[in-house]
This record gives sequence, C-alpha cells and structure tokens, in this order.
Amino acid sequence: MLAAGHSPHPFAGAAGSVIAGLAALLVVNLAGGLTGVTLPVSPLVVGASAFLGIPGVTTLLLLNLFF
Repeated sequence: MLAAGHSPHPFAGAAGSVIAGLAALLVVNLAGGLTGVTLPVSPLVVGASAFLGIPGVTTLLLLNLFF
C-alpha cells in the first residue's frame, strides 16, 4: 500500500498486475499440452490469479505440485 500511495497511477499498476496474472494463467494452460501441467479454471483460481498476479499463479502451480 505504501508503494501504491507514492505511485502517480496506482490503478494502472493494479490493472497491469491483474492482466499479467490472467495472462500467466492462460500461458500455463496453453502450455499444458507440452508440459502436462495445467490449472483448472475455477472462480478461486481465476480470482487468485487476478488478485495476486504472477506470484499467485506461481503459488497455485506449487500447490498443484504438492497436493
């Protein structure tokens, strides 16, 4: 929140993070044919990807690996 407060365009940064997270989810699922690793498209996964961005997708992949 401190970084967002000092940013001249905090909403643009947040929108970029949402787009990057959803794009990462799309890339993971498109590459699933080659890698065999996919994430199910559910409201929880899409929400985590949008809210947390690329680190959220990475966390979901790690959770998918262990559970």
